[in-house]
Amino acid sequence: MTLQILLIEDNPDHIELVQRAFEQGNHLLVVVASLAEARQRLDEQSFDLIICDLLLPDGRGDELLVTDADGLTLPVVLMTGYGDERAAVSALKAGALDYVAKTPATLLDLPRIAERALRERRLIIERQQAEQALRRSERLFRAMIERSSDAISIVDRDGFIRYTSPSTQTLLGHPTEGFL
Repeated sequence: MTLQILLIEDNPDHIELVQRAFEQGNHLLVVVASLAEARQRLDEQSFDLIICDLLLPDGRGDELLVTDADGLTLPVVLMTGYGDERAAVSALKAGALDYVAKTPATLLDLPRIAERALRERRLIIERQQAEQALRRSERLFRAMIERSSDAISIVDRDGFIRYTSPSTQTLLGHPTEGFL
């Protein structure tokens, strides 16, 4: 499978290093030099990963850290020529998959950084899907219990009743609030 990567970078030397790094492997690297161009490309095409300079001529790369309809931020790795730790923490909290300082070694290591970031994103998506499945299962279980004609109670280890189904009151003939 070919990875579709959008590189947003305005420095020709950095572009050349990144292109060289991605020569090997199964990657399609699309290069743009501004946020405006990036937004246009994102409207036209979807990408597996966005690698973006933090400071661009028309804005900041962290503007791309927006949430989509599924509650996920776009898959962005931010790069900067300045090793600002506060900016890195802020970007990661906002949803960036990674934040790297631009050095020749780091730029050449971007394929490995990209793979790691995409693995992390897959784990995030899998966790979200598992949580959604659990919520659906809990809703279904609750609906089955609440509509059951049987008296169903949940009792903890100490013998305290933590839950009793609505049908329990009907079967016992008096309110169940005193049981809980």
